[in-house]
Amino acid sequence: MRSESARLCESFISVRDTIREAFVWDDPYIHPAAAVIFVTRGRTPDADRMRECRKLIKQNTGIGSYFRGTAELLLMSEMSLAEDPEAYLKKVLAAYDALKKDFSGSIYLPSAAMLLADSAEEAEFARLAALSKDIFDIMNRRHRLLTSNEDVVACLTLALSGMTAEKAADETEACYSILYPDFRNNSAQALAFALALYDAPAEKKCVRTMELYTELAGRDVKWSSGIELAAIGPIAMLDGSVSDIADDLIAIDGFLSQQKGYGVLGIDRKTRLMHAAMLLGIGSDRTKGEAVFVGTISVIACIQAAAMCAVISSVAATSAASAAH
Repeated sequence: MRSESARLCESFISVRDTIREAFVWDDPYIHPAAAVIFVTRGRTPDADRMRECRKLIKQNTGIGSYFRGTAELLLMSEMSLAEDPEAYLKKVLAAYDALKKDFSGSIYLPSAAMLLADSAEEAEFARLAALSKDIFDIMNRRHRLLTSNEDVVACLTLALSGMTAEKAADETEACYSILYPDFRNNSAQALAFALALYDAPAEKKCVRTMELYTELAGRDVKWSSGIELAAIGPIAMLDGSVSDIADDLIAIDGFLSQQKGYGVLGIDRKTRLMHAAMLLGIGSDRTKGEAVFVGTISVIACIQAAAMCAVISSVAATSAASAAH
């Protein structure tokens, strides 16, 4: 494993463990997503400051707020790193209100609100939210059964890239059309959204992504075709050969497989691979000009999958409890 990747992996595990020990009752799938927030900034969690941030969240949101669910630990993490946590919270809530004018509430909207608050000034919130909705609406008209609340963050990321709604949708559609024979669900569209951010011909981007997918499969590394699929796109866009990218990913995945929490009773392999891709993306020195989006999309994919897994776990637990009665 490259020395920089090794340092990043060790930092990730250390931060994750600190968060896990301090917030043991939060969903274990959320701990890694929160850890990424600190690792990408080179910071260490302050558990006491995070607890104070949790109090602020409870004071400013209702019991049924989506910020009280899987997003709470993520927002606490972001707030704790802000110079003025309360001011940051107010900015995120303002971003959320702007997005709520165009999108219905969902577990994904808080992540979108944090991304918007981190990426733009408040005066731009309404315009970017409307642009995101335009992209969403175009894709929804083209793929009504595939487009859902899961795509809100991806649409916002495209809006932040500076593309027009038509350009963003057309680029996504071009990628999806190429990916469709191999992937036939909304995860393929999520991958297409990720690839649309990169300034290269759609065929070139998709072929390279499929080459990496095939290379990994040939090494007995089966990438999930589920919600984790979008994370393979950004690392496929890294400089270097597909073989070298696969080498680095497998090395990081091997490291994670030896860490507590990734065993038989912990996070499954498909999610672990996504975490490995995330770490490879944000730590690579072989990024192209769109490096900022490599980290953004990988982190967002991790957060979305963490949120989805937490919801699935919650539903399963509720169903089991009901059956017991």
